[in-house]
Amino acid sequence: MIDVTAVGEISGDVRARSNVVRLAAAQALTGANSAVIFATGSIVGATLAPSISLATVPLSMYVVGLAAGTLPTGAISRAYGRRVAFIVGTGCGVLTSSAGFMARCRNPIALPPPTAPARRFVPKPCRG
Repeated sequence: MIDVTAVGEISGDVRARSNVVRLAAAQALTGANSAVIFATGSIVGATLAPSISLATVPLSMYVVGLAAGTLPTGAISRAYGRRVAFIVGTGCGVLTSSAGFMARCRNPIALPPPTAPARRFVPKPCRG
């Protein structure tokens, strides 16, 4: 009986260490993503906006979305668990990314066409 318990604790320790490594990598990537958004948001906004006074709108929308999503995410996580909260958040990310992609496909603003290496990843109906 003692041997089985010891083996269970050792395998649980390996799993816990594996989870810590995964969570640390996810946290590092999340932090890097925010830094890139803050560093490039105003530059991209100034390039796309019809007026320079609207240059920080993308960054402002990011902050508003982050602030507005914190409490609902906590409520969903508390009521249904972290897995459901993650799935709902991922679904929202997919929807907003798809909306941005469709906006780019319709080309409501004049954007330069993708560069040659990026052209491989853009579907033919969306190519500029």
